[in-house]
Amino acid sequence: SMTRDRHDPDLELIGQGLANIIAPLFGGIVSTGVIARTAVSVQAGARTRMAALVHSGFLLLLMLLAAPLAGRVPQASLAAILVYSGIKMIEWHQFARVMQVSRLEAAIIAITTAVIVATDLAVGFQVGLLFSFVLAAMKLGQVHVGSPRELAPRLERCPAHAQLVVRSVEGPMFFASFQGLSAQLQLTKAVRYLVVDLSRVTYVDVTAAEGLIELKAGLARKGQSLLLSAPTPEVVAILARAELIQHGGEPWIFGSLEESFAWAHLHRLASPQPAARRKTVRLVHEPAPAV
Repeated sequence: SMTRDRHDPDLELIGQGLANIIAPLFGGIVSTGVIARTAVSVQAGARTRMAALVHSGFLLLLMLLAAPLAGRVPQASLAAILVYSGIKMIEWHQFARVMQVSRLEAAIIAITTAVIVATDLAVGFQVGLLFSFVLAAMKLGQVHVGSPRELAPRLERCPAHAQLVVRSVEGPMFFASFQGLSAQLQLTKAVRYLVVDLSRVTYVDVTAAEGLIELKAGLARKGQSLLLSAPTPEVVAILARAELIQHGGEPWIFGSLEESFAWAHLHRLASPQPAARRKTVRLVHEPAPAV
């Protein structure tokens, strides 16, 4: 904030909402809070809430005692004061910092400003909010999948590590991100077990839960197994409500990576992969056995 104090915008909106509900019951006019007069007061040296009361009292006296004189003030002069106050309110260094961090966010600020100048504050606010929602959806749709190096020592201690791959997923798993996620979780034929670390997954929606079932079934048709490891309590609750904890009869959701490694080892011992059948080919020029 301009005064470097903590500000609770929710409390301010609640107060304005209650005032706009109650004021019309007594003949009052619905209003909204604007930052222009507050910004001018702060730039003039105001530091406490008393400045707002003094400002309101001065306006009341001006209306009661000098309304005709106030009406003679040229609107061009008032407009110049507003333009100057608006320029002083812009934190140019913050905009430059946004440009360095994210050009998309800087573009949203520029578009919102242009729409406000060209049309109206309410329209510009709605356009900026819409673009912000689109940008947030794009960021939420980016799920990071990798093989953290810190998991390598734990994986090497598993006897089945040669047939096991660990993937760590970070971010929310929902309809907008799962399609790209499933493409990154495909296995080669040499791998038998896919362990997915869910310790950094914050959310799983219904579409992603059903996608996990489809991924599990697709791997099972290839003789491979999907093992979900270390989900958070929130993710476990979602999977439990979707009745996916014991889906398919065999356990596939484990509380830790070690538990999933141990199950993969025991499963490998109980159902070894059949060796490939060797085909003997008789050459054409090989002599036929004597009868």
